Order: sequence, then C-alpha cells, then structure tokens
Amino acid sequence: MCGKRLLVFIRENIAFLALHKEYTITDTVRAELTAISPATINRLLAKEKQSPWFIKRHYTANEAVNYYKTKIPVRTFYGFGEQRPGYLEIDTVFHSGGTVEHEFCCTLNATDTMTG
Repeated sequence: MCGKRLLVFIRENIAFLALHKEYTITDTVRAELTAISPATINRLLAKEKQSPWFIKRHYTANEAVNYYKTKIPVRTFYGFGEQRPGYLEIDTVFHSGGTVEHEFCCTLNATDTMTG
C-alpha cells in the first residue's frame, strides 16, 4: 500500500488501535503516527517494497502446491460447449501474506471461461 493510502488508514484507525493493548500505542507514538508524511512512510517501507513478496512465502506450502500440480491435470483448451457465457472454472485461493503463522483468508474464485 502506498504511503498516501496508508496514511489515511493510520489516521482513521489510530484511536481504535490504541484501545487494544496488543498494539501498545503510547501517546508519543500516536503523535508521531498522526504527524508522519506519506513520503516518510514510503521511505521507511522502501526496503520492504524492494524485496519481492513471493520470495517471502514459506516453502512448505510451495512444495505442497508443486506436488498437487503434478497430480491434478490443468486444461488450457476449452471445448465448444464450454465456450459460452456462464461456464465457470472454480478454484480456492489461500491468502496468507508473508507467513501462515497468523491471520489468513481463504477465498473461492470463479472465472467465466468465455468472458474472463
């Protein structure tokens, strides 16, 4: 998320986050976060943005994916009956960020083969 968007999120949610003890936001930290500029946020996150997100993934999940890729056939050509609007390919997607140790989300993705 770019600094401009992150700044809006910080300013709108700092009071809510300060209510929770897990974040340990002191008055000093709150003052610094509300006074920070988008350029400073971008500068602080520059090193994180330079390293590709896919390298940070944990590798046991990738090994499992590679195993299943060889076991499950993937079609790249659709027959005539499947080239009509309404024919869906459905897949599950696991969103875990950089690690699977904390919060994650699983979504169901449905793609129309005709219209994308």
